[in-house]
Amino acid sequence: MNMSETMKHVLIVGGIREAHDALLNHNCEITWFVKAGTLIPGDQNRRCHQIFVFNGDASDDDLAEIALTMHQVKPFDFVCSFHDNAQTIASVIARKLGIQFPYSDEVIDNTTNKFKMRRALSKASLNTVKHTKIDTKEDIEHFLQMNPDINNFILKPINGTGSLGVTRISRLDTASIESIINENSHSFPMLMEEFIEGKEFSVESFTHNGRHHVAAVTEKFKKPNTFMESGHLVPARLTEDEKNNVCFSVSNYLTALDVKCGPTHTEVMVNDSGVYIIETHTRVGGDQIPTLVKLSTGIDLYNLAALQAIGKDVEPSKLDAAQNQTYACIKFLVQDGNNEIITAIEGIPDIEQQPNVKNVYVRYKVSDKLVPVKHSFDRAASVLAVGDTAENALATADQALVNIRIKTAQGV
Repeated sequence: MNMSETMKHVLIVGGIREAHDALLNHNCEITWFVKAGTLIPGDQNRRCHQIFVFNGDASDDDLAEIALTMHQVKPFDFVCSFHDNAQTIASVIARKLGIQFPYSDEVIDNTTNKFKMRRALSKASLNTVKHTKIDTKEDIEHFLQMNPDINNFILKPINGTGSLGVTRISRLDTASIESIINENSHSFPMLMEEFIEGKEFSVESFTHNGRHHVAAVTEKFKKPNTFMESGHLVPARLTEDEKNNVCFSVSNYLTALDVKCGPTHTEVMVNDSGVYIIETHTRVGGDQIPTLVKLSTGIDLYNLAALQAIGKDVEPSKLDAAQNQTYACIKFLVQDGNNEIITAIEGIPDIEQQPNVKNVYVRYKVSDKLVPVKHSFDRAASVLAVGDTAENALATADQALVNIRIKTAQGV
């Protein structure tokens, strides 16, 4: 940080607090607009000029008017948002204030709405996944009739995150289809598309001056027979040719979606037929993936996002991976909870002393209920570990996770 530089006043909308901290390190003063339901313990003590907490029913225009009043008292130099869920609001505010915002409305739509993403890729002749928007039960039945050669499909929210509401449908199980329709009808519209078999990865990229730079490819792990992620590994175990194919495909996808700046997190399925995009986001990946990337490659995606948000040029060296890569992974405890009361949590101090364990996190505390996992935020615990090989890193995390003992009593 150059202390001689004039302090910039930045309006941030939404979360990803690590990027906020990076802005503070670059001599910025922060005003933070944050949705009430996304606050976490300690947020009230964050180093901000001011924090404005709004309810979920606040309109974008109302928030823009409030921001304008603040701007007239103490002008903002930049408006930024590091989380795609808040970028629409930030765009409306920036427009009201006459401040340039890095993401166009089209890019935000194409990356937050899965149906619009498919439509944009189809226009660029890059989408081969059969899909449709579902507004009614009859739409599901029609899509099944129109694709008699496909037996397995995915039904998921158009704007969902964290694996919430993602369901696999088999046309051979008519009873299950009826149940799924009844369960999800309140969430229409949804996206229905063919289920792609293969190995799942995510690509962590940073786009600067219109060029897509891949920081890392992440290997993903799922709890068997679910869509719930149980872990991530950086770098993914791919041959050089396989990695190049994945990176080339994702770069084409991002170009077709008109992504011109910032971090992206793109989930893909890979099989012998090609690389199929599942979804992409104009933000860094969740589940501490940026931490894995930094441990493995030295690339700090949070810092790059902060630099770009305040108009700083990103040096090419900051986009280059270290030559001697470390393997970094995170593994999650995806519990079969039954709302039982937690009576004790044991094993954490011993795990934290292990040399290759970088972080241990337990979501719950004693007296909480151990809930069944329906969303990624429900997972009970995680362990982040490193190793000189992928196998060593994964084994360290897996063993540590086994040693976390969450004891429960039957809930009432």
